[in-house]
Parts: sequence; structure tokens; C-alpha cells
Amino acid sequence: MLRAILPLALAVAFAAPAAQATVIYDFIGQCEVGCTGDATATIELLDSYVPGSAFTEADLVSFSYASSSGVFNAPADGAFDTASGSLPASSGVTNLNIDIVGSLNIFGLAAAQWTSLFGGIDDSGVEYTLSLREAEIPVPASLPLALGGLALLYGVFRRRA
Repeated sequence: MLRAILPLALAVAFAAPAAQATVIYDFIGQCEVGCTGDATATIELLDSYVPGSAFTEADLVSFSYASSSGVFNAPADGAFDTASGSLPASSGVTNLNIDIVGSLNIFGLAAAQWTSLFGGIDDSGVEYTLSLREAEIPVPASLPLALGGLALLYGVFRRRA
């Protein structure tokens, strides 16, 4: 009986779910107009996006922005009218424009300035950093199960020996 279920148990134990990784960029800009302190944003793209290459609205998963003026979040699901530009391979200055459905919902970066227009938010500044977030390598959920199964099998075979 054990020989009949062993291959199935091992297949289930080692069948890890597919990782759902995305490419994430973090923005920090020094406020000069409209807000005080720092403004932050997170740009999340599909895992098929290659850092350092051009992107479009089809690559965007979500966008969020926060400053002393307020917070704005836009999930994908058709929320992006247009998006264009390129993001750096790791960090640096870039040209980028994200236009979110609705009037005056724009986030833009250029070589010497950044701008955010969302509802009541009208922020801008000159200095900013944009950096690629290090990808986390997920541990498959089945790994502890697999290790437990191997320990159990070791115990069974050792007992028989």
C-alpha cells in the first residue's frame, strides 16, 4: 500500500504553486510645491516586464502615491488610460508618464522634476529617486509539507530495517 501512495505523495509534496512575482519600483520625491517633506509612490508591473526597457499601460499592475497632501491608489483593471516611458534597470532618473482614468489624474517623471495631479492633490518637486525593489524569492508553501513527508518516510523505512 505504501508503495502505491508513495509516488503520489511525493508528487503532491513537491508540486509548488507558481510564484506570482511582480516588478516593483519605489519613488521618493522631495516636495517643493503642494506638499511638504517627501512624497512616495509605488509602481507595480507585470513579472514579464524587463527592467530598463520601455513600458505601456498593459505592463502596469497597480500604482499608489502618498504625500502630506493625500493618498491615491489605482489598481489595474482598466484604470490606466495611458502609460509610457522607460524605467531604469536598477535606479536613476527617467522619463515616465502614467495617466489614470479620469481628468487630471497624472503622475509624471522627467530628468529634472516630478509631478502628481490626483483629485485634490497637486504636488511637484525637483529631486527624486526611483529604484527597483529587490525581488523576494518566495519559499514554496509545500516545502514544509515535503520535509515533513520525507521525515515520515525516513522513520518508516528505518523502523523496517
